[in-house]
Amino acid sequence: EGVVEGNDGDGLVVVRTPQGPLRARSRTDWPAEARVLVVVRPEHVALEPEPSDGSADGGWRGTVVTRAFLGSAMDHVVAVGDREVRVRGPVGPSIRPGTSVRLRFSSESCAIVDMDAEAAD
Repeated sequence: EGVVEGNDGDGLVVVRTPQGPLRARSRTDWPAEARVLVVVRPEHVALEPEPSDGSADGGWRGTVVTRAFLGSAMDHVVAVGDREVRVRGPVGPSIRPGTSVRLRFSSESCAIVDMDAEAAD
C-alpha cells in the first residue's frame, strides 16, 4: 500500500510506501496522493544478500524469515517492516533465515491497483 508521489509523463509512476519508494509502469495518469496498491508476482522480485559493509543502496531492506525448496524453484519469505514479501527464484543458492537482504522490484513487473475504487466495490 502506498501513495502516488507523481508521474514522469512516460508511464512511470512513483509510489511512496512505508518500506520505501516503488516505481511502476502504468497507462493511467495517477493523481498525486492517490491511495494505491502496488502488486508484483513473487518470481519478479530480485533477492540479494545485504553486503556486510552496508554499501548497497536502493531496494527494500528485509530479513529472510523462511525458505523452501520447491523442486523447480526456491521460495523465500522476507520480513520488510510489518509486511512479508514472497520471493520465488530459480533453484540455486538459498539464503538462510535471519539473513539481512535487499529486495529489488522492476518497474516493468509492478502493477498498480486503485485502493479507493476497490473500497467502493
